Amino acid sequence: MRFASAGGSNASNYIAAGKAVADSAAKTFATQRKYGPDYAGLSKVAMAAQTAENIAATQAEATKLRQRSKQLQQLRLARLKVNTLLKQVSLKINNVWLVSYLQLEDCWISI
Repeated sequence: MRFASAGGSNASNYIAAGKAVADSAAKTFATQRKYGPDYAGLSKVAMAAQTAENIAATQAEATKLRQRSKQLQQLRLARLKVNTLLKQVSLKINNVWLVSYLQLEDCWISI
């Protein structure tokens, strides 16, 4: 029985086929590198976008805290004004009561 692969000419065919496969694989990889996505570039763009998002979030948080602080200051000032007005009204009421009381006493004394 004779095998076709045992001949000398077939060995060179195997070598040529192996070389063709290796060349084809190298060509495929070169094409992929040339026309495929630039993963390093995509990564840089994603990092820049994430950084911009973080900066925007930080700035928004700072703005919110400034506004909240301003509102608290306005609220404290308004409370202080209300307390001051209440004290003034209370003093006026007390003065009116005192004057009325003194006038009544004066009436009783003069009788």
